[in-house]
Amino acid sequence: MVGKKKPAMVAGLDGRLRALVVEDNASVRRAIVEFLREAGVTSVRQMSTGRMALEDLKIAPVDLVITDLAVPDMDGVELTKRIRSGAAGPMATGVPVVMLAGHGSPQAMKAALQAGVDDILVKPVVSTRLAERLERAIEAGRQRAQRAVDEALSSRDVA
Repeated sequence: MVGKKKPAMVAGLDGRLRALVVEDNASVRRAIVEFLREAGVTSVRQMSTGRMALEDLKIAPVDLVITDLAVPDMDGVELTKRIRSGAAGPMATGVPVVMLAGHGSPQAMKAALQAGVDDILVKPVVSTRLAERLERAIEAGRQRAQRAVDEALSSRDVA
């Protein structure tokens, strides 16, 4: 992660937020976790593979997923597709997903967005840019959740 400045509290990131970091590179994973903790997130879980992340999400939901594009056994695109399809449980389908990629090929970007990623950043990531993108992703996730609640309530009214 580029940018030595300690991150300010990120809007939407606070002690109640639960984050999952999916990254196979231990040093990158540590840097992301450190950034999140300095930004005010106290509950950060870490996984090194996509399969581990899916299993973890089934057991304990999170409010934010940050995943690498290239993780062993299942890339970040496939992980996102499975989260969105309900494979990680129905509570996880709308969780904000921010993807970090070692390369920014147009094909990878397109595939990630089509899979349902809220945002994608190319490494190295500047901490201020990550903070901005996380804020946007969290807000998008909240809007998705509110729409789902509204739709559920309106379908109950119809029935």
